Amino acid sequence: MKNSVTLNDVAKLAGVSPITVSRVLNYPHLVSQKTAEKVHKAINQMGYVPNSLAGSLAGKRSKLIAVFIPSILNRDYTETARFLIDKLESEGYQVFLSETGYNEIDEEKAIRTILSRRPEAIVLTGTKHSISTKKLLLSSNIPLVEIWDMTETALDIIVGFSHYQVGQNIAEYFLEKNYTHMAAIVASDQRAQLRLKGFTDRLKKQNINNVISKTTHQISSIKVGRNAFKELFCAGFHKGALFCSSDTLAHGVLIEALLQGLSIPQDIQIIGFGNQDFSEHIHPTISTVHVNRKAIGQQAAKALISRINGEEVPESTIHIPFEIIERETTA
Repeated sequence: MKNSVTLNDVAKLAGVSPITVSRVLNYPHLVSQKTAEKVHKAINQMGYVPNSLAGSLAGKRSKLIAVFIPSILNRDYTETARFLIDKLESEGYQVFLSETGYNEIDEEKAIRTILSRRPEAIVLTGTKHSISTKKLLLSSNIPLVEIWDMTETALDIIVGFSHYQVGQNIAEYFLEKNYTHMAAIVASDQRAQLRLKGFTDRLKKQNINNVISKTTHQISSIKVGRNAFKELFCAGFHKGALFCSSDTLAHGVLIEALLQGLSIPQDIQIIGFGNQDFSEHIHPTISTVHVNRKAIGQQAAKALISRINGEEVPESTIHIPFEIIERETTA
């Protein structure tokens, strides 16, 4: 296995001594600006992260695993993290949980900081990362797992499902019910937009090109769902099938549609995503897409533990199935 980038590697690339690199990092006032620039250029080129625990953990394992999720307010991510953490902690690992807020720059800052603490592995939500982040992660040479998405260019191990296929399946579901007038209310994050693309691409194959879509740029909530549907209603959407990128948005749509005097599912058919607990306990109950969050968390933990222990992981790409659950809003 390739070793991670060291201070000596940086020194060699910069054409200076290791002690000079150390001075640049710890006592920059003792080094000329020209030398400092050469060292920082080499650091960025190699993706080197200084070890803030150097000396204190010599010869020891940190037993630390870092988990990055976009939002602690999104139950999809927090429940997945909970199952992941339970499994890792049962094996004696401590977990550092960080919120990145769907922001690549914030993700990079958080990863750079945690890498200086020398974690034994990292779990990332999604597959979209900055070039600098990818360089840092690949240079660290520690086990990595990306969850909740699918890609052919995974950094290491990936555990998830195709959001694009989710959108395709929802379109198929609507088509089987002979719906022809359709709309979508989706969040602005990459995964929601992939579901929207899958949805509209499948409908275009049936020559349905007039799908009305509304992208929300706020954190998904009942209020956001209500306001988004109110805009569609005012624009003339009074009958048709509506795909929402989360159950929370779908709940808001449901409330607003009823307040506007529409019947569900006679006038408006609604399907959400996530199968949140409330979806089957409100009236009418919300049709949704169920993703096995427990399986994602546990499979990711299992793969990480195997990689940390030097064991071969049979599958580096682990597909987690999803299913459409039909309830009263589309029945």
